[in-house]
Amino acid sequence: MQWSRYNRLFRKGHGGGFLYNAQSNTLFELDEVYYTLLEDWRDRRTGIVTGDEAFLCLLREKAVIVEPGEEDRFLLARHYQRQATCFDTSRLGLTICPTLRCNFRCPYCFEQSQLNGAMMTQKTMDRLVDFIKGYKDIRHLSVAWYGGEPLLAFDTICTLTGQLRNLGLTYEKAGLGWAGHQRLPAGRGEDQQT
Repeated sequence: MQWSRYNRLFRKGHGGGFLYNAQSNTLFELDEVYYTLLEDWRDRRTGIVTGDEAFLCLLREKAVIVEPGEEDRFLLARHYQRQATCFDTSRLGLTICPTLRCNFRCPYCFEQSQLNGAMMTQKTMDRLVDFIKGYKDIRHLSVAWYGGEPLLAFDTICTLTGQLRNLGLTYEKAGLGWAGHQRLPAGRGEDQQT
């Protein structure tokens, strides 16, 4: 077993130790004993020796420790999935902007439309539904709500979601996007996965 190249072991604040693995997108909060153990192993001062089999299993499950070549196989499989998805006409993913309005006023945002109170009209919603119906092979639909701040148009989101659910498709997922990033809930427990 070897240390994953996607690991980042770091301290935050006054002595708090953390381990983040980008492949599994998992964040561990570590006590001093486990932090030192992993730091020594990462720096090849010691082997990974611990009597805690559950901890080792968790590290293995979350790709913190991997077999040689495992990460390359993972990337190859990911690449294959991405390529296969590009040619899959049964799935449609949409980013929908129900309003450009935003109430956050983030200092890095230079959008000029933040005060624009316009919301998506029923006519636009109907045209969007017709657009989706035009895809004859589609069976799965996912939506990223974007804006401005999409929740300022919550009624529009609810109305359009109802219309989309009535299309007879598998409505796989919906998420809220903002400033180009997905909002994801924090995990719970000793490892937090987003």
